[in-house]
Amino acid sequence: MIEQSLYKNTKWIRITNPTVDELSEIRNEFDIDPSALNDLASPTPHQKVETYPNSLYAVFHFPAYRHSHKKSHIQEIDFVIGKDYVITVQYDTIDALLKLSGEEAVKDLLGEMSEEETDPGVIFVGVLKELYSAMEDELLNMGEKLKKVEDNVFLGQEKEMVGQISAISRDLLDLKRTLSPHNRNFENLLLVATKANDPKFASHVEKILDNIYIKLIEEVSDSIDLAKELRETNNSLLYTKQNETMKVLTIMAFVTFPLSLVASIFGMNTKILPIVGLPYDFWIILGFMFLSTLVMFIFFKTKKWL
Repeated sequence: MIEQSLYKNTKWIRITNPTVDELSEIRNEFDIDPSALNDLASPTPHQKVETYPNSLYAVFHFPAYRHSHKKSHIQEIDFVIGKDYVITVQYDTIDALLKLSGEEAVKDLLGEMSEEETDPGVIFVGVLKELYSAMEDELLNMGEKLKKVEDNVFLGQEKEMVGQISAISRDLLDLKRTLSPHNRNFENLLLVATKANDPKFASHVEKILDNIYIKLIEEVSDSIDLAKELRETNNSLLYTKQNETMKVLTIMAFVTFPLSLVASIFGMNTKILPIVGLPYDFWIILGFMFLSTLVMFIFFKTKKWL
């Protein structure tokens, strides 16, 4: 599906799940290099920036999460940037870009700009801003989850929180792993702008790199560190609780050991058994068992194991 918007002197073509006919159509209209056209036919496994005689080709990946899709996966958006046009190609529904349809949406995206300020770089940066804004919302959502987990950890639900901490940590690592290659893309874009002597495009790239991307990556790293600290705290509390349980069980085993030993001795089928047969033999044996238990209890108390 192809949608087009014209904003002053710049045309924005949005393509979703491109067909062969649609790619042929834009090739004829914009004279796109065959290599770039071939890459646009299907998702690209690696994020990259490439230059062609009449255009710039960039591939960016963004993670999509389970609450908006059936499962977590990577979404791709490709940019072909020419002198007076921008082509964006996506192979899945990207929630952050759903509202960017029609000229009014483009105007809202670009804001109030003069004729001189409007160029393909503005649209490129505007689309990335929307995508990074969605990532910031995802990060905020993960932060709220971590806060709830933290509260539950100190409410004694350490065991139940192990799985939740792992799931959040996985999403944070997935976010960082997917966004980290963007830094190389921005470096390549700045290199291209420098070689082409295009300070305006370089300014657009630096603006989103310094003001949005670097800040987002730092927040992701901080959240990963927080999740790591929370995991270690949860593991420490869980380990301590398990140690306490094991200590109680061990003490109970040692306390009941004399009882079992005495009961076994006096349960032996022999001709001679001390005490057995004497008046009050049952109570004597019972008293001996009680005294043994008391001695063990005092011993543990003296060692401060209780």
